[in-house]
Order: sequence, then C-alpha cells, then structure tokens
Amino acid sequence: MPERDTYYGIEISPEYRAVIERQRAAKKLERSNAAKVMRRFA
Repeated sequence: MPERDTYYGIEISPEYRAVIERQRAAKKLERSNAAKVMRRFA
C-alpha cells in the first residue's frame, strides 16, 4: 500500500500511523502462525 498522509480523506498523525502499522504487523503475525498450525495438523 502506498504511503499517504490521509486515511479515508482525513489527515492522520504520525502517532496514529504507527498504531495502524502495529495492528497490521500483529494481524500478519497472527495469520502466519495460524497457517503454521494448520500445516502441522494437515
């Protein structure tokens, strides 16, 4: 996703951008771990 200073047309702060990035990283890790578990049980 390209970097931009707006989120749904609203300008966001660097702090909020950091929160969004942490949430994305957590979801990515969660999906990765779920995939590993499913492969082990398959």
